[in-house]
This record gives sequence, structure tokens and C-alpha cells, in this order.
Amino acid sequence: MPAIGMCPTLKEVLCPTDSVLIVMNGTTKEQAPVGTEGWSLWAQGFMKDWLDERGVTPSCWVDLHAATVREEPKGWDAAYPSWLKRSAVPVLLRRKHRAYPASVSYPWVALRAQFQDFAFPLAGTLDHLILLAGIFGVSRVGLYGCDYDSAQERLTQTFGAAFAIGWVMGRGVKVVIPKLSPLLWNVCAGQYGEHFPPWPYGLDPRQAEIFENQDMNRITAFCKRPSRLTYA
Repeated sequence: MPAIGMCPTLKEVLCPTDSVLIVMNGTTKEQAPVGTEGWSLWAQGFMKDWLDERGVTPSCWVDLHAATVREEPKGWDAAYPSWLKRSAVPVLLRRKHRAYPASVSYPWVALRAQFQDFAFPLAGTLDHLILLAGIFGVSRVGLYGCDYDSAQERLTQTFGAAFAIGWVMGRGVKVVIPKLSPLLWNVCAGQYGEHFPPWPYGLDPRQAEIFENQDMNRITAFCKRPSRLTYA
């Protein structure tokens, strides 16, 4: 699938393969196929020790927080800002910054061009990364450790993740989620695994006014595409 309105160079830098593996710090990260050939690994900085233990280097580091947040010392690593500035691996930021020589900008223009004036509930790093993978035209996206373990994350970010997953699936992308991942448990009835109901988000949302009030019942009613989720 071709990239959408995208400079090919950016895709080549961040995503040299046809599959994107997004790994975050939830429990299901232990099932992630890191180091497996064919995946372009995208990870946030707090995953660096975990990846170092496995001898794995990501295709890019990601920090889409505001600059003031990014520059704060972190409880898990007070030297995080200086470490990120020294990175030889591409660093995806909101905006390229000269203090981060390896940084590249998130392609906001391509994102806005795709959705134009359509309002959608994006609230976190995960949904932006899933949409970016779709814009790049990949065929497969793996979501490991993307568990929304905290109540605040589930409350504020789940709908954005659901939107992004649905949009890429509507474009024919295979979404791979670990079995029993709690990623969207509070969005759909049931749970991941053999008894999970048919995925309701496989429709290009621009073709139906279904996200007006983030009403999940209306989304389920309007979107009837078969699931393309794969349970690892």
C-alpha cells in the first residue's frame, strides 16, 4: 500500500520494513517479537533498558510529549533528556529540534491532509503512532505492551486507540495484538481471544458520521467489516 502524501525519505528512515512493531511498557510486552526480522520497531525512551537487556535497537525512539515535558528528568532515568539528545537512532518528536541531532518531525501535514476537518479523539502517543503506520502504507502493525494499565490512560486514551486501529484496519492493515491484551476491554464487550466479538471499527470513519460523540454503540451499529485482528 503506498504511503499517503508522504516524503518517501521519512518512511525509509523510520520504517524500513513493511511492518511496524509498537512496544510499550505494559505486561504484554514480554510477548513482543523484538529482534525478529521483518519488523520496524518503534519504542519510547522508557523502554531502553528493557531493549538493551535483549540486545535490541529500535528503528526509532519516540517522544511526542511537549518540549517542557520531554526536558524534565524522569523518575526512571534522570539523565533521559541528555541521553535522547545523544541518540544515534532516529528520534521522532513533535518537531525536529537542533538539540536532538537525530530528531525528525512527526508529519502533521500528512495527518491533517488525510483527515482534513474530520474531528477525531486523539489523546496519546499510541494512536498517533498507529495512524503514522497507516499513513506510511504498511501491511502489518503489532501492538505489544500497549495495555493502558492505569485508569487515567484507559479513560483518556482508549477511544483514540480504537479510532486509529479501526482506521488502519479499514485500509487493509493487519493488526496483531497479544492474546488477552486488555487494550480495549472497556470499549467492547468481551475480551481478546477466541471469544472476542467481531471487530466493529473496520470502516473508514470519513464514510460514516459515527464518532460525533464517541458513542461506541453507534460505532458498533455502523461498522460491520470482518475482523482483521490477529491474536499472537
